Amino acid sequence: MKKTRHTPRRFFEIVIITILLASVFLFGAVQPLVLLGGEFLILLFFTVYMIVGLKRGLIWDTSPLFIPFMVFLATIVIQLIPLPAGMMRLLSPQTFALRQMLGEEASWYTLSLVPVKTLYQFLRWTTVFILFLFIINVFTKKTVSRLLNALFALTCFEAFYGLFLLFTGSNYLLWYHKPEYGKFGNRAHGTYRNPDHLAGYLEMLIPLHVSQVISRQLLTPFRSEEKARKILGIFFVMMFVIALLLTISRAGIVAFLIGMIYFYFSGKSVEVGQTRFSFYLRVLGALVVVYLLWIGVGPIIDRFWSLTSTMQHQRGIVWNDTMKLVEDFPVFG
Repeated sequence: MKKTRHTPRRFFEIVIITILLASVFLFGAVQPLVLLGGEFLILLFFTVYMIVGLKRGLIWDTSPLFIPFMVFLATIVIQLIPLPAGMMRLLSPQTFALRQMLGEEASWYTLSLVPVKTLYQFLRWTTVFILFLFIINVFTKKTVSRLLNALFALTCFEAFYGLFLLFTGSNYLLWYHKPEYGKFGNRAHGTYRNPDHLAGYLEMLIPLHVSQVISRQLLTPFRSEEKARKILGIFFVMMFVIALLLTISRAGIVAFLIGMIYFYFSGKSVEVGQTRFSFYLRVLGALVVVYLLWIGVGPIIDRFWSLTSTMQHQRGIVWNDTMKLVEDFPVFG
């Protein structure tokens, strides 16, 4: 009876892990078909889990993020509802003025200028939030290690495969020929179609893996053996960091450095066994520096050195226009 009770939870754990791994593995789910397929599977299995949960009387965990996220989703829904012209003028004067300038004459308008795109984003963010609820309700403190181990294995594959493609100069991504990747130059990208996307994945997961490696309790009576195993884990994390740096993604690298600085100072006084948490972070930093000096940091420096030109002729222009859009449409439209 006990085994039967836990079988559905184990099944949904496998479903979640499979969806997460497949989404990253299949080119980062940037292709519409893969993305829609992943969203469909998340909604389908979450619905099934809800039905099973209602039958078994499970208590749902909504987390403190539930209300803020619901408010966020509500602001999107409001923009899809046709509203009287007077109300729209009150909520978003610039949207109303733009519609008038475009010659749209109607008594009811949506705040969204492109409702189809807004609906598409609503479905995407809803799916993200549902996946979050799915994970916190399916995994427990005892079983969350399965998810963490799966993510660690995926990060190993992404990092080492990305480095393999970079150093071999391969023109293939898995089974897919990628001649258009020449525009990215010599940058690691793993199974993602854009190096910046791999950087985004790694800068989120590396701090998690650092904590995972250092805090794991190892079954050994020898403290030196335990420390050696943790340092071996740190070596793997070092390769993750190298892969991140070789994406040469400026935003990804900066975000990672800011996160790790916070990580270091927030855990500086924490002890793992009889060794300070900060000791392992210093080991990680030293390994990364030595390896970078060995392979060369020229491409990374050149990439950051070109930031001034990019700010003046590319991103700076976009950011200025974006600020004007935020000023005209602060909440709706």
